[in-house]
Amino acid sequence: MNVTIEDFTGDTHLSKYLDIMVLYQVYKAAHELQPDGVNILAPLLLDIYTGLRSTNLINWLNR
Repeated sequence: MNVTIEDFTGDTHLSKYLDIMVLYQVYKAAHELQPDGVNILAPLLLDIYTGLRSTNLINWLNR
């Protein structure tokens, strides 16, 4: 499964709103990767439910 997310790195805003269908696609892709040993479901759910950005978590963990 491929999930396409538009590249907004050139924008002045740091984040973009993802609608429920895109969030579902991202969640489904992460869930399907779990059996293959790609453990991204927990951080993804943390991002979705708390509103944290992955970059914020990475920066915090690397302090």
